Order: sequence, then structure tokens, then C-alpha cells
Amino acid sequence: MNLEKPMKTIGLVIKRQSEPARQTAEAVLTALRQKDVACLVEYDPDYTPKTPCTTLPLAEVVHMSDMLIVVGGDGTFLAAALELYDVNKPLVGIHTGHLGFLTEIAPTDVNTALDNLLDGKYEQEERPYFTATLYRGNEKVWQEPFLNDAVLQRNADEKMLAFSLEVDGQEMSNTVADGVIIASPT
Repeated sequence: MNLEKPMKTIGLVIKRQSEPARQTAEAVLTALRQKDVACLVEYDPDYTPKTPCTTLPLAEVVHMSDMLIVVGGDGTFLAAALELYDVNKPLVGIHTGHLGFLTEIAPTDVNTALDNLLDGKYEQEERPYFTATLYRGNEKVWQEPFLNDAVLQRNADEKMLAFSLEVDGQEMSNTVADGVIIASPT
């Protein structure tokens, strides 16, 4: 795949309070600096990168970057993906977490992966976002996009929830339960 425009600025999202993620992020920042690629890093009050870069709030990193790289696990990846809702930019994950289903690049493969990304040698996977909406009666009380799953669960002091589940206006379930998990293809 050839990129329509070269990657000039790459944003990094680093799993907070994770030393393995910070170490891997430093390797990414060093490699990108050697390749003359500008780096923006999500601001974290508890961490200042050793490699010179600009730290900004995540929303600014998202809008000023050509691509986002997440260094952490799937949870960090999914949180960053929600920031990209309605923003058409690539998101790549470097795995330093526990699962690694979505963060596919191993820390040992960072240099090769960056070379391939910057050369436009990658396969892009499109992932759909969905919207979960919660109504109490006829009143909409909450609505958010989701990528992986949406969870409705009872509070600790509640015994059970009575709810109905609709998809695109069609009732799918009307039940009493502890909750429900709606999983997407991601």
C-alpha cells in the first residue's frame, strides 16, 4: 500500500504508569527522531520522555498527527481508538500489555515496523464504530460510540436489571439480568 502523503508527524499514546511501555516508547521516539519524523506525545503529568519531543493533550496529538502509535496493551489501544472517532487516521499498536489482540507489534520489532510504516508497507484494516444509547423510559440518558464492546451492568446494591435491547430500532431482547455485553466484530 502506498500512502497518499508521507508521515511527517506521528503521535504517541503511552500506557500510563507502565515502565515497559515507557521503555518501548523511548525506542520509538529515538527511531523516529533518527528518521527525521516529528513526534507528539500525549501529556502525562507523571512522565517526561527522555527523547526530545512535544507533549500535548491527547485531542491535540490526534489532530496534529498523521498517524497514532499506541504503546501499551489492548485497553490503551481501545481508549485511543475512541479519540479517533470521526477522525480518519491510522492507529498502530505496539504490544507491552497482557493480551495483544489489537496491539500486534512486538517491542523487538519496532524498528522494522517503523520502516514499513514510513515506507507505506502495511495493510490497513477498517474497523466499524457503533453507538450505544441508554434510555430510561423515553429519556435518553447516555450515548457513546464504541469499538470493541458495550457493557450494561447493575450497581453493587442492585439485585437485577430489567431492560430491553434494540438494534437499529428492532427489539432483540426483553429480559431481567445482571447485565449484558454487546460485542462487535473487533
